[in-house]
Amino acid sequence: MTRGAVYHHFKNKKDLFLAVLEQIQIDTGKYIEEKANLSNDPWEQLILGCIAFIEFATLSENSRILLIDAPNIIGWTEWKKSDENNSEFYLKEHLSLLKQEGILIVRKRFPLIIRILSTFIQLFCWMLLRSIDMLQSKIKKRHLKG
Repeated sequence: MTRGAVYHHFKNKKDLFLAVLEQIQIDTGKYIEEKANLSNDPWEQLILGCIAFIEFATLSENSRILLIDAPNIIGWTEWKKSDENNSEFYLKEHLSLLKQEGILIVRKRFPLIIRILSTFIQLFCWMLLRSIDMLQSKIKKRHLKG
């Protein structure tokens, strides 16, 4: 595919990146839903969904785009907005279901709880990626020495 063909569909590199990011987020949502639906228990679905997000977001083909490039290329505010419309939306929807069914009892600040949980999951993914990078770097150094 030629550069001209690509830019026929996208105004610039940022628009192309946004299209790729959106597709990965759609795929993430599908993966989360697929894994969460392995259980009929709503609380277990929440746990399976969180684990699925971590699994999918830390895949090598997704992690750089979702967790590293997106905040840098489109900016933190636009990245969070994109996340609010995708992964965080599903999290909020499921927590609301748990609240309605009386499984999760929240008296105040429900939106804050959603934001904190979402941020915690993203932070965990970022820390996991950093750990993997550091481990790979150590292995590479040992391999070069030995």
